[in-house]
Amino acid sequence: MAKRFWICALFAVLTASAMLAQTSGTIVGNVHDASGAQIGGATVTVTSTERGTSQTAISGTDGDYVVPFLPAGIYRVSIEKEGFQRQVSQPTQVDVDQRARFDFALSVGSVQQAVEVISGAPLIESESAELGTVIDKGSLQSLPLNGRNFAQLVYLVPGVTTGQQGENLSGNSTINPRAPSNFNALGAQANSSGWLVDGIMNNEFTYNTVMLQPSVESIQEFKVLTGTYSAEYGRGSGIVTTQTRSGTNAFHGEAFEFFRNAALDARNYFNKRPQKQPPYNRHQFGAALGGPIWKNKAFFFMDYYGETQIQGNTFITTVPTALERTGNFSELGTTVYDPYSTTVNAKGQTTRTPLPGNVIPAGYRNTVGFTIANIYPLPNVPGAGLINNHTDTLKSNIGDNGGNIRIDARLSGKDQIFGRYSYERYKQFATNGQGGCCIQTPPGLQQQYSLGPYISGGQDTLLLVSGLALNETHVFTPAIVNQFIAGFAHINPLTTQSDYGLNGATALGLGGINVSQSTSGIPTITIGGAGSGTSYTTINDGPSFLPVNTRQTNYQLEDAVSWTKGPHSIKFGYRIVDIKAGMFESKNTRGSLNFQLNLTNNPVDGTGGSGLASMMMGLLANGNSAAASRAYQVFIPYLTSYEHAAYVQDDWKLNQRLSFNLGIRWDLFYALHREDQSPYKL
Repeated sequence: MAKRFWICALFAVLTASAMLAQTSGTIVGNVHDASGAQIGGATVTVTSTERGTSQTAISGTDGDYVVPFLPAGIYRVSIEKEGFQRQVSQPTQVDVDQRARFDFALSVGSVQQAVEVISGAPLIESESAELGTVIDKGSLQSLPLNGRNFAQLVYLVPGVTTGQQGENLSGNSTINPRAPSNFNALGAQANSSGWLVDGIMNNEFTYNTVMLQPSVESIQEFKVLTGTYSAEYGRGSGIVTTQTRSGTNAFHGEAFEFFRNAALDARNYFNKRPQKQPPYNRHQFGAALGGPIWKNKAFFFMDYYGETQIQGNTFITTVPTALERTGNFSELGTTVYDPYSTTVNAKGQTTRTPLPGNVIPAGYRNTVGFTIANIYPLPNVPGAGLINNHTDTLKSNIGDNGGNIRIDARLSGKDQIFGRYSYERYKQFATNGQGGCCIQTPPGLQQQYSLGPYISGGQDTLLLVSGLALNETHVFTPAIVNQFIAGFAHINPLTTQSDYGLNGATALGLGGINVSQSTSGIPTITIGGAGSGTSYTTINDGPSFLPVNTRQTNYQLEDAVSWTKGPHSIKFGYRIVDIKAGMFESKNTRGSLNFQLNLTNNPVDGTGGSGLASMMMGLLANGNSAAASRAYQVFIPYLTSYEHAAYVQDDWKLNQRLSFNLGIRWDLFYALHREDQSPYKL
């Protein structure tokens, strides 16, 4: 039984799909004299040159020391031992998840004598076998980033490739409009990658994207781990761990504005003169400020970022002509047959007779069908004829506002804490449709028929994001240090059809559709036979599966202990994450209606016919397929899941030339389940 347990635990280390947090770096080293003899009992002081805070440790009998849980930043290391000269290192950058090594050879003398050590941390990583790359603040702010999305820099890391293009994971979803965050590490699947912000899990599971998206100004640095990392991390491929920026003893502020417009953009081929150039105006702006609250004790950092974007799009659509919407199809150029004349002749063939003059008789007219045909605008392209006879220049727009605030404080010589809160409100209108897009509702019809601004296309998204991270580090002894992390990440994207809340279907005479707020709006109406094998632009109020609200919240508690015992640097920890998610979409909330040619064409050879004529006579028609369909969720459950993880990591320095990185990890993942049900039941 014990053997089976250890095999399962080792398997968990290699294949688990969650991660514990690593929000800091570690300084390790050895203290010896000029002859190489190890010096125990030396006081090691690590001081942040930016904040003036410090942390101490005592070298062991073997001369080794470890100073863990250091926030990313610039540090100076000093060594003191009675009977030896005091030594001080040069300021050196310590990164997230780095084990920076500083060895000291002390010379006999007075402690009052100080010697500055010129050499810094070695360039070659000798303390860990992990593969990873750090992207620092300088790179973040100097490299070009389209959309100011820091995650793009992940693709610069060796072994990392972009994920599948053109789908939600690569930032193309307007339902959860996070910027691209999809990547494959060393050939592994993208959904096995992990994101951390200040140690808090940042993975969104419905679209496999991120929840919080920190601004460029708020990031101190981030590290991309791609293989052979410690047992602290359990995800099977890539890990991106991001550390937010803290204040220092000096005040620093910055502001920015990026602007782009359509003045120099090339003209769209279909947007020919004298039509106006579609507008494009994009502003990205923000500011950041950090500094001391109490010098050497407490610090703050805050930032704000915003974006406004207006982008015009030219749409060429097909709408009924003025004559067609009266029931007269004489200009169609093909014969419309009388569906009520359908008979079977002596040869067993189904036949029909043409409508006289291609005009729908008064007795055949369906009021609802005529009403729907007349919510289309009139053609506005001179000489276009029956197809591609209408153009609209419509604007999609974005309004984004967000920010972060972080407070760091040194409570005592043994306790330091930081807290960070993030918030973002992102609003977007996108010109998306179902089977066609986009046509504005003609003037006056919005009020008359409770329609939205578009009779074809359009969706509204409101994305609310928030997050909290609390981190407390306590030094029990110079050899035992504890780090406690708590926080949450929350994302709530609500995407609705453009006429959400309006009962347009009922007002048009289509009963049984608007039965709740989620089913408000108009159905998707597909009409064939506009001419030359083309259909009319589909009537819809946006994608048929809307509304969608794939919200998620991750609550997290975690504790880790670092214990230095002789040549062993041992770290062990435990984490629990409570995940609550609404991950479901409907399929066809407001239903779909199809009006094709098979009831008004020549049944012998399939020629002729008009789907618009079928609709105006009240005849659903879709060949051998269903002419009407609908599928939506009456109740959308909110699911929950728990993730537990524990690990032990031992970095064993056997001698100055040989180190072992040993670790074991255990993970437990509950199945997603309704909160009122057992996780073990389907």
